[in-house]
Amino acid sequence: MAKDIIIADIFKNGDFNVDYSDEQHINHVITSAPGHFKQHPLIGVNILQYVNAPMSPKIAAELERNIQLQLEADGAKNIKVSVNTATTEVNATATYN
Repeated sequence: MAKDIIIADIFKNGDFNVDYSDEQHINHVITSAPGHFKQHPLIGVNILQYVNAPMSPKIAAELERNIQLQLEADGAKNIKVSVNTATTEVNATATYN
């Protein structure tokens, strides 16, 4: 599990809040689009393009595969991704070293 500054709660007791950040890294990769990270311009799923879009089983499988590849490229291990076509809910878990 990686530790980093937690963006949602930056300050804790007057100092930077450093805690386990695997979930934060996953969220950043999924919500960012390619080109958002200067040092890694190909990383990003751009999940916003799927908002209010039809979610067929084929599109869900492509999205799952894209998330899997992007998290692997970011250095994640033990990746599990699922997309529910009925609710369009995306669940992704992974660990960083």
